[in-house]
Amino acid sequence: MSSSSSRSPSPDSQGCSSQESQMLPDQPVTLRTPPPADHIQLVLYNDHSTGHDFYLEIPIWVVTQHCLKPFKYLRYIGWAILGVEGIIKDGNLDEVSVDDGAFTPGKTYFYVLPADVQWKSSPSESSNTRGGFRSKVLARDGSCVFTHVDDINAEVAHIIPFARGDGWLQIVVRNRPPGIENITNLNSVNDVRNGFTAYDHIHKRFDSRETVILKTPNPILDPADIPPRLDVGTPLPNNKQYPRTARYTLQIFNRTLLTQLWGKLPDNVDAAFLKPSLNGKGNPKPTLPKPSALLLHYNFGAAALKQWGRNKVILSGRPGIPRPPPPTQDGNHRIFHQSDRQTAINKRKDKAPEEQNMGGAGAGGLQEAPTNQEWDEDDVMLYFWGNTPVARERHVQRESERKQYIENWQASTVLN
Repeated sequence: MSSSSSRSPSPDSQGCSSQESQMLPDQPVTLRTPPPADHIQLVLYNDHSTGHDFYLEIPIWVVTQHCLKPFKYLRYIGWAILGVEGIIKDGNLDEVSVDDGAFTPGKTYFYVLPADVQWKSSPSESSNTRGGFRSKVLARDGSCVFTHVDDINAEVAHIIPFARGDGWLQIVVRNRPPGIENITNLNSVNDVRNGFTAYDHIHKRFDSRETVILKTPNPILDPADIPPRLDVGTPLPNNKQYPRTARYTLQIFNRTLLTQLWGKLPDNVDAAFLKPSLNGKGNPKPTLPKPSALLLHYNFGAAALKQWGRNKVILSGRPGIPRPPPPTQDGNHRIFHQSDRQTAINKRKDKAPEEQNMGGAGAGGLQEAPTNQEWDEDDVMLYFWGNTPVARERHVQRESERKQYIENWQASTVLN
């Protein structure tokens, strides 16, 4: 696990050292009102041109119920959204240790980044869809990975929604934060790593981003930082097992669901997958890969933005971000997606003509989003992840390789 180093703020930077970003406000911002007593605020970004903060207003119970080290959980939320490791500071601009105890209710904290992080749009590329999604996910999971219920109510869910398409998934993969698995061969929303099997109530709330799957270990959190897994009351089938070196923990962000759907929507329960079958020599056969940690981290950040994000309108006026066109609906999609997914597809189809008028951007038919269109949580995630130092370096490298390829091709045509 990586850990943040101690940084002492200098007086001439109003508590923000030269190694940190200008994310903290230069002066008190009055437009951000204090949070309710049972919430805390986490400031992620400050727009110096307006003085407005982009921040999260998080119920304290969500953090304390889902992590044994609350400030470490805050740091994970910041990392999942911005894609860069930072530190937590309090209202006095003092760094808070991730091992500190409880929050101060009704207070504001700041997620502070290195100084080389700058936010501006970066293009990417799109790709095509592959099939076989449902059968592969079921072959790996067998039944709902959380309740172990094997009946007609078990469904196959996408992590990155099908409505976003392959192009959007590829932007996520290409702009992945450092320290996560190398999945450059993950090209399709119908890849088994972009799915899991779940009871219908879990699937529906996952699609609406009222629940998430927290994968540990990750660059911020260890498995021991998360409360022990909940016993759902259903015995683990003999053909299933929990992963030995990782946890995939279902966590609920909507408190109403805990009371309305208790028993159908368990909290803090870990996923279990089918045991590998044996070959003729009694050795385990190769197994299909588990759900992608990268995609789960992305979805966690998007869910946090959707549930608790405030003032994202200050980002909407920035230059339009490159976004791929919505995918074409196919038979596979209709088989295992609910009506709310169709609504999402229709929403993006309605936007397509306006986006097409902006003209193509980059390769793969990308289209620039209008600057006057309010962003949703996925737009915000793409904006931040696409502008980390690592993502910008990858983009420069791809452009250099593309330029070199063209120059070599031109030289070969001259010689011929």
